[in-house]
Amino acid sequence: HLLGVAQRAQLGAAVAAAPNALHLLASGSIVADYKRYPSDWLWLTQLASRQRVLALSGDIHRNELDAFYTGGWPLHEATSSGAAVKDAVVVGQARQNFGLLDVQAAEVGIQLFEKGVCKQQRRLSRQTWLPV
Repeated sequence: HLLGVAQRAQLGAAVAAAPNALHLLASGSIVADYKRYPSDWLWLTQLASRQRVLALSGDIHRNELDAFYTGGWPLHEATSSGAAVKDAVVVGQARQNFGLLDVQAAEVGIQLFEKGVCKQQRRLSRQTWLPV
């Protein structure tokens, strides 16, 4: 398990208490890692299918935007490994990654930067939870 039963219950209760909110799930592991843990993957996709969930992750030494089919609302992910100054932390090509999240009433904007230049971006409609 990546998450224990108690953690899933606490997170699930917090999300259920605010059904119309945007829920940010911060994780050191990328969402794809959850697939190796079937009970956590099932829990996460079921949760995201009913709520607007955006996973903020790192740990892959690059920036990446992703979305996962859940059978309901998509599960979106923004990955930016700020600690990865270089490909392999101390050696390799310089990265200097960071991301910005702009949460507005109608949209959520995501920008991922490398060396101060926006390399990837996405805007999500809060109404449809799809890219605009």
